[in-house]
Amino acid sequence: MKIICVFKESKDFPVDYVRIFSNVFRAYHPDIDQLCLTDYSGKGFPSTIEKIPFNHDFIKEHGWFGKMELFRPDIEDDLFYCDLDNIIRKPLDNFFEYHQSNPDMPFMINDVDPKQKRMQSAVMYIPNSKKHLVWDPFIDSATAIIKQAGKFGDAKIIRESDGWKTECKTYQTTFASNCIISYRHGWINRKIQSNDVQIVCMHGKNEKPLQNKFAIKPLVKDHVLKWNKQ
Repeated sequence: MKIICVFKESKDFPVDYVRIFSNVFRAYHPDIDQLCLTDYSGKGFPSTIEKIPFNHDFIKEHGWFGKMELFRPDIEDDLFYCDLDNIIRKPLDNFFEYHQSNPDMPFMINDVDPKQKRMQSAVMYIPNSKKHLVWDPFIDSATAIIKQAGKFGDAKIIRESDGWKTECKTYQTTFASNCIISYRHGWINRKIQSNDVQIVCMHGKNEKPLQNKFAIKPLVKDHVLKWNKQ
């Protein structure tokens, strides 16, 4: 298994996100190799993470659908994926030990908005043996499928893929119900036991850890100050 992220630089997403991501996982899981799907060629990219170039224009042509390349058959590894703006609060040994023992079982997260009942893609375990369940039906009609998914994004495509959806488990039902929560729907209203929380997921442009006033929020500020180091 390898740890992977997806990065397309923008004003909302500077390369600092990749550096923080790499520093966190290098500290918590130093023995696991790191990958990044990216087209970035500028300065500041961490040497601890291997670049994998995009092969398609899913981002350029259609908006944010770069995660779909995680299912490419030429990336021949089991992958643990995590959004770059997620906040990792503690090691993920329980997740990784399970994946090691059950290497062919795909995982997503329960929607961190309690009003919704659907799987989301902010954290995923993607077995190499199951990538074809998503990739094969997608790549043959990518433009039409992306157009149909619209604002619901890559998560809709992934979770509705035949075969994948019948086999996929979720982290919150397999581990503690609060192991992965939303900042907006779980963390700030304190209706959770914070000691159980391993990952906090952020939402939208108003909750980017490195953006403007949001960066002074206690959870976010502590995370950035600790991990945003060269």
